[in-house]
Amino acid sequence: LLPQPLVERGIQCVGRLDFDTTGLILMSDDGQFIHKMTSPKKNIGKIYDITTAEDLTQAQILTAITKQDLWQSTPLHYAAISTNNDQAAVIRAFLSPLISMTDRASVISQKNMWGFTALHNAATYALGANTLVASFFDGLTTTQKRAALTVYDLRSRTPLNIAAFYENSAF
Repeated sequence: LLPQPLVERGIQCVGRLDFDTTGLILMSDDGQFIHKMTSPKKNIGKIYDITTAEDLTQAQILTAITKQDLWQSTPLHYAAISTNNDQAAVIRAFLSPLISMTDRASVISQKNMWGFTALHNAATYALGANTLVASFFDGLTTTQKRAALTVYDLRSRTPLNIAAFYENSAF
């Protein structure tokens, strides 16, 4: 689809746009740059601003923040180890007024295949953990907070054990 002079120069698209979308496409003749920007292994964050025809429902938001990947990790697990805009987007969804306190407590206690909850990840990696932990606990009862902090991973550690080990003051 590119003009012949650009094809001859080796210009390629960096990424793609999906059907019925608008946006910016970067183009380059630098193969290393293209690989760095598009390879999932390079962990380059991308921000997507979407508009929906109708407001999202509680069930749709809850599904989005609890969907598990191959390792049974949820977006909240990844938000706990991330410092980019992905973390903010996940936290905004988690704090949606449509998500009940009971559902929030359940979501932060959801384990991945290693038995880690999002709080275990926050305790381990501590990247922006103060804001993250405060967000996790926003509006929860003392009982719900205590329950979330006493979940054991596969090595019988709680988020508090891990936080103490890593001297993570967020907890």
